Order: sequence, then C-alpha cells, then structure tokens
Amino acid sequence: MDYFYLKLGTGNHLATDWLSGKNPLKRPAAVVFFDNLLQSDYESGQGNKQSREFITRASAALRGCTLMVVVNAGEVWVLKPADEAVFLPSQVTSEGYTLTPKVVPVEVIARRSCKDVPPVLAGIGSNQYFGRGTFRRINDWGNFKAVDCVAGRACEGEHWNLAKNGPNQLLECLGSTELETLVARLLEAQGCFVPAHRGGVMKDIDLFAYNDSAKQIQMGSFVIPPRERASVQVKRWAEAMKCPAGVDCLVGLGVTGPKTINADKLLSLVQAAPSVMSWLQRSLGWLPREFLAKFGLGATAPTG
Repeated sequence: MDYFYLKLGTGNHLATDWLSGKNPLKRPAAVVFFDNLLQSDYESGQGNKQSREFITRASAALRGCTLMVVVNAGEVWVLKPADEAVFLPSQVTSEGYTLTPKVVPVEVIARRSCKDVPPVLAGIGSNQYFGRGTFRRINDWGNFKAVDCVAGRACEGEHWNLAKNGPNQLLECLGSTELETLVARLLEAQGCFVPAHRGGVMKDIDLFAYNDSAKQIQMGSFVIPPRERASVQVKRWAEAMKCPAGVDCLVGLGVTGPKTINADKLLSLVQAAPSVMSWLQRSLGWLPREFLAKFGLGATAPTG
C-alpha cells in the first residue's frame, strides 16, 4: 500500500464539500488544480509532478494500492481512488488565474474526528513538507501505522513486521509535539523545571530545562550542573544529524555524536522513569498489544 497526504484547494477549503459529494460529479471526489493544461498535455508528460502523480494513482493499476489522507476542520478522512481522473472545464480564480480542475472520484474509507485518531496523523499537516504541498507521498512507518488503524487494516504490510521495528520505529509513532512532550516529561522526572513544552519559533531550540537543585542531573551523556540551565532541540527524524552549535542537547531519531540522545537511549531512559513510561504507554495505546509488548510497554490504559 502507498500513502499520500492530500489538500483540496487553498487552505483545504474545498475538502468538506467535495468529499461529501457537493461537487460537479455529485459523488465524493478529490480535486487539484495547479495549471490550465488539458488531459492530452498530461498524457504527453507535461504538468506539475504532484498533479501527475495524483492522476496516475487513480489508474486501474494503482488505485487499489493507494490511500489518501485529508485533514480539515477537525476531521481526518482516509480515501481510496474509485475511478479514473476527470478533467473539468477551466475556471478563473478570484486572483485572475485560469486553472483546470483535475478530479478523482473517491471511496471514503474512514471519516473521524481528529480527537479520535492517533495524534501523529491528526497533526501531519504541521510538517512543512506536507503543509506546503498538495499531494505528497507519506514516507514514515509511524503514519503508515496510524492510517492503517484508522482505515481498519492494522497489521498489514512490512511496517508491521515486528522483526523490522526497533526504538526508532516505535518512537516515530509519536508526532513531533508528542515527542517534545515525552522529552519534557523525562526532564521533569529527572528533577528539571521545564517552563514550556514547546519552543515556538526559536531556531534550533524546543525546550529549556532548569536544574534548580544542588545536585547534577544526568541523562546519558547529557549533564546539567547544579543551578544551571540547558537548551534542548527535539527532532522526530534527523538521520546522522549532530547537535547544533549553541544547543546543549539534541534528542531525536537517528541523531549521532556528542551531546545527543538517540531513540535507543531515549527509550531506555523512559523505561527507567515509571511516570514517563506510563505516559508513553497511554500515548501509544492505539497500537496493537503485541507491537507494544516487544518494547516492554505491556498493557496500556483504555483508549476509549
């Protein structure tokens, strides 16, 4: 199965109507624009890369292995292409641009409130790669698992293979804000005061940790001396990234080098802090029990 993040119109403002069948096709459908090219132009290889892939995924050969995710107005939609793409007559936007709607009829596999889906999926649009795109391939196993659970197809595909999942794959089931919260809770469990769980727009810094005690606080190779403060950057995926200058510690999946805490070390620190371990169990309670058991998470709190 291949997974895609989709936006319908500027700011996703067309999503609810189009997916509810309030559109020229009178059935649930997805639409993208991009340009004023015709179907024959696309068949000759012209057109935007994202719109070409959108059209291609609706072909008979690919629609059965395609899932599309739309997040809008507090809801998450999981869709599957249901028929070939259709080019509608061109239209002029309020800004004066002439665009051709490219429309794909869809089957609505699931429609859920954001509060009822894994946060890693509900917050996927906060990732700039997705937020600035229209039709982007999803490329991490954490979101694969989240989409599968919402679509009722959990445990299908290699991303569910226990032998291929380690601490990186477990922790990528947390969204970026969740991962920051996990690190903040761990710092607090070690005795730090964390004034906020998000650094906002500060470059490279996501968390501050204050050691107000007379004792040294240590997390792996990361040390905060008595009465000192530290800055922490948290990255969900940062393959081979090293700690930036001016930051005291980099925490993330795939990080390397001095002043870093990778997924393996982070998970071991969490497992040694019962209150944080309990939070992680509850946060990942949407995953199958056998997956959680591999990492010693055991039974989770009810997810409702």
